[in-house]
Amino acid sequence: MRPTRTATATLVALLLVAALATPASAGQHVRYAGEQSTGERVRASVLQRDGGRWYLQRLGFSSVDIVCEEGQTETFGIAFGFGTRRTPGYRVDEGRALDKEYRSGFFEDVSFLYVRLTGTFRWLRANGTFVFSLGALTEDGGDSQICTSGEIDWTAQRTGSRPARLTAASMPEGVGFIRLRLNGRGELEVAEIVEP
Repeated sequence: MRPTRTATATLVALLLVAALATPASAGQHVRYAGEQSTGERVRASVLQRDGGRWYLQRLGFSSVDIVCEEGQTETFGIAFGFGTRRTPGYRVDEGRALDKEYRSGFFEDVSFLYVRLTGTFRWLRANGTFVFSLGALTEDGGDSQICTSGEIDWTAQRTGSRPARLTAASMPEGVGFIRLRLNGRGELEVAEIVEP
């Protein structure tokens, strides 16, 4: 049974009304830029929802020197992503500080990688610390060693903002989300629905 044009038009109209009933603004993406204590750059992006909650979405450090016990030095740019299309990120509003510790490795009790991030985000400024450590083999491969950035302080200032793109993650709590798109035949279809 094929839907009639009237039924299809009615469905499309209802979907558009539902989509347009969501808030016109989902908040702001606020950008921060600054320096590490090493003089290198740090950048962050925070989603500030209209409801007042702040979510850290990205935090990046350029040119982090990782020094090993044997003296070798490797330089990496390191970026962290906290948000996805469905989750807004790590909550940092209302005096909530960023305080995350990550460990990963091949065995449950043996850590190959260790990262610690701390920080506080305010209206005009952000600051915190960062440590990146990993286990590695010595040059001759005969032993293991620790390589680390040591503790790096960072500070950043607010550099700008733009309206947040409407996604399920950017919606205030209790508000649903419907994303529509045109398919290859030029017909409107529902791409995503998230219940309130």
